[in-house]
Order: sequence, then structure tokens, then C-alpha cells
Amino acid sequence: MKIRHLLRFAALICAAVFWSAAAQAASCSITMNPGFTSFYDPAAPTPTDNVSSVTIYCTRSTAAETTINFALKANNGLWASGSTNRAASAANAFVNYDVYRNTARTQAWGQRNNVDINGTVDIRSGAGSTTVSYYSRIPAGQTGVAAGAYSDTVTVTLVYSTNLSTGTTTAPSSTFPVLIMVNPACQFSTPPGTIAFAYTSFQGTAANASTPFAVLCSNGLPYTLSLDSLGGTLLGVNYTLALSASAATGTGVSQAYTVNGSIAAGQAGSCATATCTASKVHTLTITY
Repeated sequence: MKIRHLLRFAALICAAVFWSAAAQAASCSITMNPGFTSFYDPAAPTPTDNVSSVTIYCTRSTAAETTINFALKANNGLWASGSTNRAASAANAFVNYDVYRNTARTQAWGQRNNVDINGTVDIRSGAGSTTVSYYSRIPAGQTGVAAGAYSDTVTVTLVYSTNLSTGTTTAPSSTFPVLIMVNPACQFSTPPGTIAFAYTSFQGTAANASTPFAVLCSNGLPYTLSLDSLGGTLLGVNYTLALSASAATGTGVSQAYTVNGSIAAGQAGSCATATCTASKVHTLTITY
């Protein structure tokens, strides 16, 4: 009886030791490298791209653990709407952007699409780390965006295990900031052409001509238009120039204007042949 009791007691001790070892597991954490800061021009014809990264660090608890598999999960920030992430300004305006797990930016990373970044950490030496990249893109053509600072915060969670299909551990979440700076900008979306006058000496009516142009300025941005001069003289004939508008506020889409010219009636001019031609270049300036 004493022998049987001792054997049974020894078996219970072994079971307790085995359970204690199994309860321990590898430990992992993440470090978010700086998020991304972009300078965005709504008038640019191509998207604005950036790249950043996350570092995963793991330590093992037993020599039997050689690798840790992980899945990095991201939410879609604070202002996501529909099919895209958004960064917000203090004025509650938004710039669309997205983050991806591949360089081609075809696989959007995030909760909305249930797409993770997966990988493995080698911990054969007792600890190990790996750094994985993620890629951002701000689509071109967001012409209604006003100048200013737009921000967002994306939360990232690490799920890891030696075998992700049989059970996982979740590390404390971390975040990365998104900052998009939209600088004020104006440009000629359609440049002015040529004002071509046809005038005959001493004609009884004024000769008028014009050329259209269009301006694209940031939404909400005040600007002015001006000419280097309001007229001149060609072949002894005086002409005047005027703009259809001299000041406006940008709307984020093209705004149309004209440069109008006129030659008053009754001028003799200085053409000594049947037909004369002359030209002069004027400068049109946008100030903002």
C-alpha cells in the first residue's frame, strides 16, 4: 500500500510540472515606425505615395519554439467612409487615402476588407524581430480639397502563435498617425491663347477680340488676376485689354475667364502696304 501511494503521488507531481511548462508561451510586441506625412497637390495628375513600416519583436519560452507566425490587423482609422480611409481637417473637411500591404497598392490593408499583413519571426536564438512595410496612397484629382492640415489615426493589432490555426495571442494594440498637408495652390488649367484683331484704317466701329482661359485654385483660396499692362500700340494703332474678372475664390475646380481686347474706331495706323501684321506678348499673373 505504501508503494502504490508513493507512485500515485509521483505521477501527480509530473502532471503538475507538465502543465506549468505548457502554460508558458512566446511573447511578442510591435513597434510602429513613424506613420506617414504627405504633401498633397490636388491639381497633380498622379497619386501621392508613401511607405512606412512596423517592427515585430518576439521572445520564446522554450527551446522547442523556433518560429512565431503573426497577423497584423489594422482598422480603417477614425473617419473611414465607404471604400476608403479619410483624413480630416479642423474644419471637418476630408482627404481620401488608403494603406496597402503590397507595393503595387492593389491589396488594401485593413478591417474593411479583412486583409492582414502576415509573416514569421525566427526565434531560434531565443528572440528575434522582423520589419514589414506598408504602403499608402492619396488618389489624384481630389479637386474640392481646401488647403490645410488633415490627420487620422490608424490602430494596429498583432495576433501571433506558433500555429495561427490552433490558437492565438493578441499583443497590446498600437497606432500610427497620418498627416496630409494640402498646400494652397493655383494654376492655369487652360492657358490664354492669342487675341487676334482684324482692323482697317479709319474703320467706323471698334474692333473687338478675346481669348478664354481657366484657373484651378484650391477650394476656399482667394486669388487675384492681373495683366502686365492694360493695352499698347501696334502699327500706330492703340488697343486696350481687360479681364472678365480680377479677383475670386478658388473652388477646387476650373473657373473660366476671358481676356478682352478692343481697338477704338477711326485710327489711321502706320501700315504702308496693303496688309501689315504685328504682335506683342502680354503676361497674365495669378496671385494668391
